[in-house]
Amino acid sequence: MGVITEGPVLMEEQKSHLCRNFSREDVKKALWSIDDNRAPGPNGYFSKFFKSAWNIVGDEVCNVVLEFFATSKLLKQINTTLITLVLKVELASQVQGAFIAGRSILDNILVCQDLLKDYNNKRKAPLYCEGGRGIREGDPMSPLLFVLVLEYLTRLMRKISKLRRFRFYSRCKSLGLNHLVFADDLMLFCNGDKNYVELLLRGLKTFEKCVGLRSNVDKSALYFGNVADSIKEQILGYSGFIVSQTPFRYLGILLNARYLKNADFDGLIEKMLAKITCWSSRNLSYIARVVLVNYVLLSMHTY
Repeated sequence: MGVITEGPVLMEEQKSHLCRNFSREDVKKALWSIDDNRAPGPNGYFSKFFKSAWNIVGDEVCNVVLEFFATSKLLKQINTTLITLVLKVELASQVQGAFIAGRSILDNILVCQDLLKDYNNKRKAPLYCEGGRGIREGDPMSPLLFVLVLEYLTRLMRKISKLRRFRFYSRCKSLGLNHLVFADDLMLFCNGDKNYVELLLRGLKTFEKCVGLRSNVDKSALYFGNVADSIKEQILGYSGFIVSQTPFRYLGILLNARYLKNADFDGLIEKMLAKITCWSSRNLSYIARVVLVNYVLLSMHTY
């Protein structure tokens, strides 16, 4: 309870509003919020079909949805998780060699090398399996639920920062900063001591137990600044992470503890020039080029 109160909480009236029963109008409103070319499954009807034939199928759709909220039971055929392996390299032998399209937060799902071998040889159709938890990609609730989950992480880290036995990194103390989150990337900051690192990692373990999301050890690293070698060894042994050096690349840009030079942005400029070179070989009108610049190049810069 102490973690939840580290930020705004709902009033009783707001809680009652969220817990009210769903109505047929709520079901229709949710359906109409889905893009016309979206479908609930690989062989399902597009939402445009349900909207166009609402006077025929509307009652049945509402009954199915409201029955789920009343009984908490859903057909397995509706709740099936679809995984498609899109190879990033030829003849991939590990999961790291494939991009998983149509991703969900899955629990207890094992994709072994034999599966990848069979996929390479036969190029099989997408795989169906039972999802442990999560929601479908493209679900309008996805970003909202993700923000709620990360809000809990923020409050948990805020709670840790208020402990008397925690010490901030010297340049973060005035801000009260011990973490930064962007999408699913997380940076943690503390004074260079095993005890303080242990507090942050215990916070991650608590977060994992609550929501089921865990840090990827293979993609996690520690960055030290003026820390004795003996203390580094203690922290590395406890965390299981590797040690790395700055600057490191994030979102295509090098991040440095001090400042970025003009040359550090060369990679971004090269990507933009590559796009322009590709477009110049096509018969595009001036207006088309302007649209591409505004929506592609500027979005790359902003990202």
